[in-house]
Amino acid sequence: MHRLPRSIVLGMLLLAPIVAQAQPAPPPAATAGGQTAPSPPKYTDVRPVPDTPALRRAQEVVTVLNSGDPAKAKALVENSFARSFRESVPLEDHLSA
Repeated sequence: MHRLPRSIVLGMLLLAPIVAQAQPAPPPAATAGGQTAPSPPKYTDVRPVPDTPALRRAQEVVTVLNSGDPAKAKALVENSFARSFRESVPLEDHLSA
């Protein structure tokens, strides 16, 4: 059985809240008279995302991944990942994830 490298699992866990999107609203239902019922006001979430170390790390990972720069990815792995995590997976596997 093939196991996912830990860096992929970690990346998925860190990025899941960032990439989650709201479901689109269903089309409005018709009333008995055939007219469309007024739709409720659009939902807006005004609560800010808390500025936490986890959020900052996720933003850092997304920025590096979006840059497409292998040197930045290597620097992120070498400077930001815990030594035990870096040493448990070869650098090439971290960079190919």
